Amino acid sequence: RVGAIESDNPWVTELVAGIVESGEESEEVAFREAQEESGLNVRNLLSIAGPFYNSVGGSSETTHLFYGLVDTALITSDINGLDHENEDIRLVVMDERDFFSELTANRFRSASLLLAGYWLKDRLN
Repeated sequence: RVGAIESDNPWVTELVAGIVESGEESEEVAFREAQEESGLNVRNLLSIAGPFYNSVGGSSETTHLFYGLVDTALITSDINGLDHENEDIRLVVMDERDFFSELTANRFRSASLLLAGYWLKDRLN
């Protein structure tokens, strides 16, 4: 990732993400990008935050976070993404205990993942 390229480790664990094209709704992008980046179909999509500004002082970019269910038993590859978009996405699946351990140890460096992770932790407690 460009923002992390000069850090000690440029690899960043992120949520599935995409750009809303003209005429698209955020929900459509969530379904499409989940399929493209993980090979999985989402069901029971729920808006959890947004749209919100990522860096209101430096960008007009906004993010809309969703929560959805997938069946990880249907994973066929841990490398996904579209060739024509130059995507090289390694799918990471974590169980609840490991995910929350990484979250609370501050090992994730993506603000969207942190926000969604703490949202989920709050809902499960």
